[in-house]
Amino acid sequence: MGPHMLTMMTLGVALFATIVATVVLATHRGRYDRLGDDLHAARADDPVRGGIGR
Repeated sequence: MGPHMLTMMTLGVALFATIVATVVLATHRGRYDRLGDDLHAARADDPVRGGIGR
């Protein structure tokens, strides 16, 4: 596999970057989605139950 090692490493990095990009784009909620338009709200209107202190 000597002569093809650079090609295989490049393909591996490209596939990894594709997987990471797909996961990032497929994420439904962003960092600020929990607070909506009111970023100064005391408590988030979080549709997903759980978290710290609940």
